[in-house]
Amino acid sequence: DATSVYFGIALLTVLICVSAYRLLMSLPVSRGICGSDLSERLIEPSGSSPVNSPLPYACGGIVEIQQHVCLEDSLEANSGAKSASISDKAATSFAVVWRLTWRNHLVIIMNFFLTTLCYPGLITSIPNRQMVQLSTAHWFQTLLLTVFTCADIPGRFLTHKRFGLHHGNVGWTVVIRAAVFPLMLFCASSADASDILAFAVVALFGGLNGYCASLSLIVINEIPTLSTEQRKTCGRISACSVNGGLALGSLAASAISLMMGLTS
Repeated sequence: DATSVYFGIALLTVLICVSAYRLLMSLPVSRGICGSDLSERLIEPSGSSPVNSPLPYACGGIVEIQQHVCLEDSLEANSGAKSASISDKAATSFAVVWRLTWRNHLVIIMNFFLTTLCYPGLITSIPNRQMVQLSTAHWFQTLLLTVFTCADIPGRFLTHKRFGLHHGNVGWTVVIRAAVFPLMLFCASSADASDILAFAVVALFGGLNGYCASLSLIVINEIPTLSTEQRKTCGRISACSVNGGLALGSLAASAISLMMGLTS
């Protein structure tokens, strides 16, 4: 039936992704990146070579003084490095990075909140009204999910087209996507909605989902005040934001379904 076909295609997609990953990791450039250890080549172990002095051994006292001075300089350098390390850790802490990026992380949360608010629950709640031949085995809902996916994937490949969006105004993506949500509710609950309108609205929502959700994750790394280490912390916070948005959207979708009596 339609459900078996849908999950069969999903399984095929997963297998293709796994095969592509294995192929990517087998490429020479991937093996070179994963197999290289730059730290071992850049950092030489201390004490690997003796200190050579141009002074003759007869001037042993002068050599000892020079070595003592070098030892003090080394201790001061190590102390300064430790202080700098502590300062770097403080600058890359969760609290510091969150203060710099919280607006963008809220955009990420809201984008993924809108995703699970409509997908898949609300989409599969849209009934077919004119295409009665698709009523059996939920083929209409399966086609709606297929349309969503087919629109979502191209949207993810269009993020190089910014349309004036950047890390400072990416919040507009949430506003635009939120404007589509009432249309989704209309298609699911109103008898005046047509099947053609349902396909069009789902395609629009899918395309915006792929583009806006992906763009919100990209532009946050373009904040100029973030250092390289802070971007690493930002990535971890972004992962939490994605999962948090998905979870909140699912809970909200369940509540809306109960209040409006929608069934998938």
